[in-house]
Amino acid sequence: MSGTKWPELGDAYDQRSQWQKLLDIHRTRCESVINGDFMGKMPDFPLSMGSRQRYAGEGVESDVEDWVHSGYIERSRVVLFHPALSSWFAFLPKEKKPLYYKETVMGALDLLEVETTGEYLSPLWDGGKIYERVADSLQGGAPITIGLGDDYNVIDEDGQLHAIDGSTWDSFAGMINGRGSHWMTTRFGGHNSVPSGLMKTSTDDQIAMARTIDVNQRRTGKMVPQMTDSDLIAGVVDFQPADENAKFVLGLTYNLDDGPDYPGICGIKLMTDDADSFRPLQEGRTLNLRRQPDQGAEDAHQAAFLGRTVDNESLLTLLAGMEATEWMSPSVMLKRELYPDVTN
Repeated sequence: MSGTKWPELGDAYDQRSQWQKLLDIHRTRCESVINGDFMGKMPDFPLSMGSRQRYAGEGVESDVEDWVHSGYIERSRVVLFHPALSSWFAFLPKEKKPLYYKETVMGALDLLEVETTGEYLSPLWDGGKIYERVADSLQGGAPITIGLGDDYNVIDEDGQLHAIDGSTWDSFAGMINGRGSHWMTTRFGGHNSVPSGLMKTSTDDQIAMARTIDVNQRRTGKMVPQMTDSDLIAGVVDFQPADENAKFVLGLTYNLDDGPDYPGICGIKLMTDDADSFRPLQEGRTLNLRRQPDQGAEDAHQAAFLGRTVDNESLLTLLAGMEATEWMSPSVMLKRELYPDVTN
């Protein structure tokens, strides 16, 4: 597992010769990719199928005065995966991951001569300080572009947020990035799809998104802040007016009463996602998933929705010092940082 120290592997640590064989396999594979041996080719072994469950229920309602949400929310999706495709991350030291991500993504954007509005940032290598940069830019600081997967957020020189998301991005990224990226994709539904949980998912999705936006810029002669809906390729990438109105960036809304310096968590996803949990589903069986946080977690959630920690400090205080090696999705950040001693 990525981030695990070799001595922590117990019996596996005593079988270092086997790990050396795996490292040699990956080295040979990387050399083949560099030489173009896998150009346009995909893995020929079957992948496993799973489901990412994001279900918030039917008829969800809140008893908070003057605020009621009701409806049906279902964002579960079928995913393909195979542990072998991510196993080479076992040989990448944790402290070098941010450099790997930055060199891979920025190297591709430089090669493709992608133009962005202001500096291009990503939590994959900038860590938690990115949230402070967002707060600064929204209050008249330097313009920036933030990328993560299929999320593409631009804050212009006037402090306005322009949010763009990709549509069914795992199925588009392989086609957009071209035949050179197919060596770790799979043919699913008639086209190249990026499997889930793959160490290339973050880089491939991010490169494809920046490349798509740049194609739109060159086609229209406009940068993102000057674009309208009609300037984007409909059904591939779209503006997100709800995110723009909430000033929503990477899980936080900067539109609360206390201003951008006190952003709060926003969205049901942050409370329902749990990247540390999984449940096996036996063939022919059904599985009901329930999650009931205890009082400590509820208190942390309530404070975070108001832009505060349980100690009444800004969430930026918590996030700003988080190095890229420690950065995680906002939902995992809540669990591990806001209430580390609470069991969900």
